[in-house]
Amino acid sequence: MNDGDFRVDILNDTGEIVTNKLRKDIVKGVDIYHAVYGVIITPEGHVAVSLIAQKEDLPNLHAGSYGFTAATIRRSSETGAEAMKRAILNELNLNTEPELFSELLEDVDGTKRLVGTYLIKSNIPTEYNHREIEKIVSFEPNQFSQEINMHPEKFTPLLKKFWAEYNRS
Repeated sequence: MNDGDFRVDILNDTGEIVTNKLRKDIVKGVDIYHAVYGVIITPEGHVAVSLIAQKEDLPNLHAGSYGFTAATIRRSSETGAEAMKRAILNELNLNTEPELFSELLEDVDGTKRLVGTYLIKSNIPTEYNHREIEKIVSFEPNQFSQEINMHPEKFTPLLKKFWAEYNRS
């Protein structure tokens, strides 16, 4: 199956499904859809995030920034947890159960998106999808907070929001 040949639910501004369309027909910045994002928390409590790869065929707004370790758009036939598990397997080569952290309708890069964030409790994978991830970088929690405070431009807005919320819990 081609990456764009699956159906995605399109939501209204309160998060209710109003229709669906093929992934390849989604208009980012206009369509509201459900996306899931996961971050690895190692057994030692370190945070492992990805350096987002630059892609010629599918430009990424946040290429070169630190972002969630895995992310994907939820398909119409999936739950958020199933979508996250698919992303973890495809991007990180890990077969593990994600743990839901939060699910909120958020403003993301100029439009709303239903954002499910997940914790991936795992060691850092040695093999992962280099098309999506340039590299995986691990930080101790205090070091991660310091990096975000000193260099906020290096981190995606959603990852910064997640980290602020995660530190409060």
